[in-house]
Amino acid sequence: MQIKTRIVVGVAFMSLLMIAIGAIGLVGFRENGRALEDVHSVNMKNIGLLNKIDGLMRANRIQMLLSLQHDPKNEFSSMHEHPTSAHTDLAKKYIDEINQVWKEYAASITDKEGRDLADAFRKERDKYEKEGLEPAMKAVLADDFHQTYRITFDAINPTIV
Repeated sequence: MQIKTRIVVGVAFMSLLMIAIGAIGLVGFRENGRALEDVHSVNMKNIGLLNKIDGLMRANRIQMLLSLQHDPKNEFSSMHEHPTSAHTDLAKKYIDEINQVWKEYAASITDKEGRDLADAFRKERDKYEKEGLEPAMKAVLADDFHQTYRITFDAINPTIV
């Protein structure tokens, strides 16, 4: 085989090898891009769900604070032309929404660390609901505003930072 032929064959072989390596690299980039997009979309969805839960928990706190404006000792209480149940009904609605969003979020957790964090959050949220919101709603519906103040400031406010 002549030198010229060897050089042409060598260059052709190296060119094909470079094309193959480039193609493998492009396929790898595409697959990595898809994987990154999947991870990003799942994580962003979860962040959105957690933000919604946070917003609804804050809305519940606001409803309890608004219900305190119905206290007859408050000189502005006569300005409220709706019952305190308007606030507690909204709080109950928000609790139901939180539970629905939580189910969706919990179903997406795939790792042990995430599950442990979710379980810890769930325990704190249950405590917030059982020791804060529910007693506060009962107290305000019974027109026991003093107790509602205590529960709001002792149990609800510290959990919402």
